[in-house]
Amino acid sequence: MKPEEVKTHISTMQTVKEPHRPLNNATKQKLINNYEYFVQTHGLTWKRPFYKTQEVIPIIHKTESVTKIISAATERNATIFTILAETGLEITELSSMIRSQIDTEQE
Repeated sequence: MKPEEVKTHISTMQTVKEPHRPLNNATKQKLINNYEYFVQTHGLTWKRPFYKTQEVIPIIHKTESVTKIISAATERNATIFTILAETGLEITELSSMIRSQIDTEQE
């Protein structure tokens, strides 16, 4: 119920696994966004801080690494990982598809 204290606390928070390391700005911004809903719900006022985040280059694994992951996975997950690797789909795209949308005849 004390927005300025919450703002200060979030700005100085440390990671759990590495207590000497501060949270990254993306995590701090998520906490601020969540607290914003709390502030609005309870009719509080505050000057909301904004944390700039940097775009992160995604890690693209080598084919050998992907093959090792697939071979160590359960049958269900191996099927999912194989489809993702062979089609270039993202998991959210695959999860929204239905079986009839998949063309099993095309090579």
